[in-house]
Amino acid sequence: MKIRLTIICILAICSLFGQTQKLGLVFDQTNKKPIEFVAVYTNDDHTLTNSEGKYFVNTFADSITFSLIGYEKIQHSAAQIPDTVYLKSKTFELEGVTVSNLKTLWQKMKDSLFQNYRFEPYQEEFFLRSTLKQDGTLVRLQDIAGNLKRKTLLYTGNLEHTNKDYEIQINQMRKVGIVKDTHNIYFKFPTFFGILSTFARLNVSQGPFNFKAIPFENGAKIRYEFESQNKDTLVVNGYYIFNMDNHAMEKFVLDQKINLANNRVPFAQHKWLRYRTQEHYVEVIFSKKSNNKPYSIDRAKFRQVVLCTDEERTFETNYESEFILTNHNPFNSLPFKKNANATKDIFKLKKPYDPNFWNKQRTLLLTTEMENFIIKMGNEAKEFKVKSNF
Repeated sequence: MKIRLTIICILAICSLFGQTQKLGLVFDQTNKKPIEFVAVYTNDDHTLTNSEGKYFVNTFADSITFSLIGYEKIQHSAAQIPDTVYLKSKTFELEGVTVSNLKTLWQKMKDSLFQNYRFEPYQEEFFLRSTLKQDGTLVRLQDIAGNLKRKTLLYTGNLEHTNKDYEIQINQMRKVGIVKDTHNIYFKFPTFFGILSTFARLNVSQGPFNFKAIPFENGAKIRYEFESQNKDTLVVNGYYIFNMDNHAMEKFVLDQKINLANNRVPFAQHKWLRYRTQEHYVEVIFSKKSNNKPYSIDRAKFRQVVLCTDEERTFETNYESEFILTNHNPFNSLPFKKNANATKDIFKLKKPYDPNFWNKQRTLLLTTEMENFIIKMGNEAKEFKVKSNF
């Protein structure tokens, strides 16, 4: 009887405070595939879906919002949210758009830069996930949470970009992975400066291009796609999404791949190692946290695929590195203490592992592959030198 009364009391307390904890999925309504990068938020919690479409929220709010640019924003009652939420695409085709339209809109975007974005120092909290796969198999995982000070959000032609433009305070970190593979290759991770710089310059120089415009959201936004005309050695495509009300750029995607049918792209060399970047992908999403504040980077992704070999081509191995950055609480005035080198390989940075923090971390959930990899590195990886702070 005492146990039953205790359970009833606990349920009554949860009902009284109206707390909702939900582990769910977000899928595309048309192709029924998981959608990554969906913002799942309430007035007291914010998270993103991972590559499996998985998220977790813990909130006292009455409703939960699901939002990703290019999809219809929806809200669900927190008490009745389904296990799988389906989002519907909002784009539709438009023919007859000329290149001059893009030039005009691009000029309007440049004229509105200082109204839409921050060009002076500010501070924000960040979460960075870094992964490395070798020939499709995960070999390195690193998550970093902390505070970031920026000199500016974006860089125009008048702003000099230096390695002192970012200051990093690491609050939490977990990392595990191999140092060198069986070919004695150490894959160098980029620096904070390198990663953040990738998201700070959003122009494309490998022209000329073909353009196509796709409006959506009842004409409130427009997506301009670009594709390289010359695909002899490098294939370049991507798109911008502009807000037609304030002429702000809200999303940028760039995908560059070498033409594998044309094997004339040379290899770079470091000692005995030969390497060549096969693919370079960048995705950046900007958002406004409130109407009276400028845009900031909400989330961003940077991925590279690099082919490694030796002079005699006795072997070939592909490395795929991916870096996902999510920023929140921009323009804050939290206490800040720089404790990391922004120009050092991030995998070589040090910070003790705090299980209490990572057991509660819900900004970006681990995928099943990542969970299995952590177990494998702890129990089975005897043939490799493993670097970890676990």
